[in-house]
Amino acid sequence: MAASFAAELNVTALGPAITLHTCTVSFDQSVTRKGRPAAGVRSGLIELEFLGKDRPALTQWAIDPLMELTGEIRFFDITGSTLQVLKFEDAYCVRYQEVFMVGGSDAAYVFKVGLTARKLFLGGSLHDSMWADWKMGS
Repeated sequence: MAASFAAELNVTALGPAITLHTCTVSFDQSVTRKGRPAAGVRSGLIELEFLGKDRPALTQWAIDPLMELTGEIRFFDITGSTLQVLKFEDAYCVRYQEVFMVGGSDAAYVFKVGLTARKLFLGGSLHDSMWADWKMGS
């Protein structure tokens, strides 16, 4: 697969698309001492980093423990064609940082956000976190 040259976060409740500087998506599976799979696949955090400006809807998502949002991250190649789309459903913002750097050469104010989602769709594959019985505080 060709290298991705751009990515953007699209969540209707947050307003216009947000251009991402970094995006990390992971899936993990615990293993035995011999390296055999020992449990089901779990999705890790979707970790995002982007330039800062006032984003009250994002802050609200971060501080509201019950707020679930649905959206996508779209990756583009150098021609602007879509390389891949990561869709997420019922995502919570579980990590939120605003970082200020004096004299930064690229950006002085950066957001770092971590999302966890009930369902992820990546490259035509679905990962369901199976939260059917999950309730806040359990």
